[in-house]
Amino acid sequence: MQVTFHRLALSEYRQAIGWYRVQGVDVARRFVTTAEDRVTRIGQNPHLGSPCFGHYRWLRVKKFKYVLYYHQLSDSLVLIYAVAHAHRRPGYWLGRTRRP
Repeated sequence: MQVTFHRLALSEYRQAIGWYRVQGVDVARRFVTTAEDRVTRIGQNPHLGSPCFGHYRWLRVKKFKYVLYYHQLSDSLVLIYAVAHAHRRPGYWLGRTRRP
C-alpha cells in the first residue's frame, strides 16, 4: 500500500530531522530510520495504529517524542496528516483533513 505525506506533515518531518541533526548526525539517522520503519509498517497494516478523532489513527515513532497521524483513504493509499511532537496541542492538524 502506498503511504504519502500531506505537504504540512512532510514539512514537520523535515523540521524534526533538522532539529535532531543539530543534536547529532547519529541521532538524526536513528530518527529517520525509526520513522521510515513506522511508515513502512503503516503501509503493511494501516490498522496498526490506535484510533483517534473518529476514523483517524496514530502511531508513535518509538524512542522519539513524535507521533504519526494518518488515515487510510482507499484500498491502496494511506495519507499521513501530521508528524507531530507529542507535546503539540491534540488535533491541531485536523484542519488539514478538510478538502478544499
